[in-house]
Amino acid sequence: MAQISPFKAIRYNTQQQRDLSSVLAPPYDVIDQDRRDLLAARDQHNIVHIDLPHMPPASLGPPAAYARSAGLLKDWLERKVLVTEPQPAFYYYQQTFKIGSASHTRRAFFCRVKLEPLGQGAIRPHEQTLSGPKEDRLALTKATRCNLSPVFALYPDQDNQVLAALEPGTAEPDCFGDLDGVRNELWVVRDPEAINHTTKLFADKKIYIADGHHRYSTSLNYLQFLRQAGQSIPDDHRANFLNMVLVCTTDPGLVILPTHRLVRGLGDNFLPALRNMTSQQFSWIDSGLDASKADQFESALARAHHRAIGLYDPRQDQFFVLVPKSEDPLADCAADISPALRSLSVVILHEYLLGQKMLSQISPSSGPEISYSKDLLEVVDLTRQGRYQAAFLLQSTTMAQLLAVVEAGELMPPKSTFFYPKVPTGLVINPLY
Repeated sequence: MAQISPFKAIRYNTQQQRDLSSVLAPPYDVIDQDRRDLLAARDQHNIVHIDLPHMPPASLGPPAAYARSAGLLKDWLERKVLVTEPQPAFYYYQQTFKIGSASHTRRAFFCRVKLEPLGQGAIRPHEQTLSGPKEDRLALTKATRCNLSPVFALYPDQDNQVLAALEPGTAEPDCFGDLDGVRNELWVVRDPEAINHTTKLFADKKIYIADGHHRYSTSLNYLQFLRQAGQSIPDDHRANFLNMVLVCTTDPGLVILPTHRLVRGLGDNFLPALRNMTSQQFSWIDSGLDASKADQFESALARAHHRAIGLYDPRQDQFFVLVPKSEDPLADCAADISPALRSLSVVILHEYLLGQKMLSQISPSSGPEISYSKDLLEVVDLTRQGRYQAAFLLQSTTMAQLLAVVEAGELMPPKSTFFYPKVPTGLVINPLY
């Protein structure tokens, strides 16, 4: 099963500063040029200077960019801006945040996890991924020889034994930092008894990757690069492991938000044609809400049906609720996928409403161009600007649904889940040398 271990992390020197608010950064894949500039200007030691040397990271940058990151990392270590833990440790971690007026706290811990091919052992992916910045990340890993950003993953622990074993003995964290309205706090757990007990508890556990599939693939590619270069990689070599943040699947603060779809490129009559062709399979219900009441639609969608799909039509300025008339609307057109996957509204959307068979009859000369957003108000604004023809609005995937799909050996469509909040870069770095 999953092999976890403590490690000597590289961290900001907390003897110089415990408040890391000015040096933390969001994960590289959610930062645009403007945000990078703001972060870089905030502090000369903000981690973005190392983690994002080339923009955009979707493409491979010049070798000098990655060499600059490696040089900065070396310089910061020599000047003790960053320091290496003197002994292996786990890192207890919590994030406190709000959704609306409700406050949440998500608890987790950083550790090293032994690499293995995805899906062939204890580490499981949960969704398909879009093409990502793998060349850029591999070049950065080669230059710095570090996991700069962690993979966010889940593990089952009904009785919460793992975090109970790692519970800090003090209320004061070793370091903390605020980023994008989220409070991040970290405790270093060095107690050998707690470390050994936690490691043993993972002997029968699986790990489900929630966010960071590309980072995991990069670690596998880096390991392959070292082997092809002729380097001896014993079983305990640090490159056999990667940095993960692990969260219990039953943690009260584990929040999954939906990611909505915006579509264009399907012709002027797309929506009327879609409604006409699907009226036997779906009830199209006018919610009575328009853009001025967009903040009420998510709750209206949830009340309608657990598989209901929302639709915003900007031409009519109306929200509709599409409710399947069958408990298994994909039984005929997607019988080859598991019932667990067929039950998801995001799969019903992609396989049926936006499926090739349906769209070929509506707009045979073109396919949809799909964009993604977790912000319903942004979705409405973009469609009203005329940039998209319509928006399909989804409900959150539940943890039970996610686990059912993974255990069935299936993968969800890309952007099926949005685990909020993101884990910032800069708290814990994993050296691979």
